[in-house]
Amino acid sequence: WIAKYKQEDFTFYSARHSWGTIACSKKCKVDSKVVTIGLCHASNSVDDIYINFDWEQLWDAQETVLKVFNWK
Repeated sequence: WIAKYKQEDFTFYSARHSWGTIACSKKCKVDSKVVTIGLCHASNSVDDIYINFDWEQLWDAQETVLKVFNWK
């Protein structure tokens, strides 16, 4: 779908939310909580007060999304 847009139309906002969409896709299967944190969206969950987030999950999610693209 990106092919129909010119490069200048692809904003940081578009890139962020494309990352979230790809991460949550059937191919990547990244947990939605990891995506929420990766996008720096607020969470209202009481659990977040008591449970520290394992940031390695986000790094793994980044790696998983990057593997979707053929960078050769």
